[in-house]
Amino acid sequence: MTNPTSPSPAAAGRSFRVTPERRAEAKRARRNVAIVAIVLLALSFLPWLLWGPHGIARPSLRYAAIVLSVLAVLTLIRVWRIVRKAERFVGPDGAVLEITSSSITVAGDTVIPLTAVSGVWALDSAPALRARAQHTLFGAPGRAMLSAGVNTANITIGITDCAAISDPSSRVKRFRTLASGNTPGRIEFPFGSQFGTEELQDAFAVMKSLLPVEVPVRLATGALDYAAAWAGTADDVTTIREREASAQA
Repeated sequence: MTNPTSPSPAAAGRSFRVTPERRAEAKRARRNVAIVAIVLLALSFLPWLLWGPHGIARPSLRYAAIVLSVLAVLTLIRVWRIVRKAERFVGPDGAVLEITSSSITVAGDTVIPLTAVSGVWALDSAPALRARAQHTLFGAPGRAMLSAGVNTANITIGITDCAAISDPSSRVKRFRTLASGNTPGRIEFPFGSQFGTEELQDAFAVMKSLLPVEVPVRLATGALDYAAAWAGTADDVTTIREREASAQA
């Protein structure tokens, strides 16, 4: 039986942390993707070795080798970028996002009071990516990259005044100071590198319940919509709210 005096899940906040098991799984997946890329890179050199005074390789094989080598290098770069960006937004204890009745904390040490939040937006590409990854043959690379931690959803938090936040790791982008004296900012982090659509919707439900009704908290309808909200975090609160109200009208 529920105690009527107990705080609701939203009032109590929510914490999103990466478990050691999840980190180990992603590490194995990234290693497997890297191994495949290295094998492709090694195979791409074979036609060049065969091409010589007595070589048997055809020119067409050389072109195929170039394509293979480019794909392999791009894959290795993609995996490196996944690791580099994702790990920057994971705290030592696995913390990615913590929401309480007074603040939002990113990666364990970037603390944003709820009173300093100008808006929260996200773009979720996970459903489309997972749908494409369902195909048995052509979806295999997609499934591998999803397991490796490819980002499927960015979250952007707009900040009304950077003077009100704690940002020891310099994750927040600061904009020019406005006439009001406030310095707006934003923090964008790859929530989808560690969590899926269900967790994203959960996080947004909690933030929407804790933030004032006039603060926009929503999933973007597409890349252009998200980009407009992302760029608009440099504006003052009134401009942001007027723009959001017009978009929702």
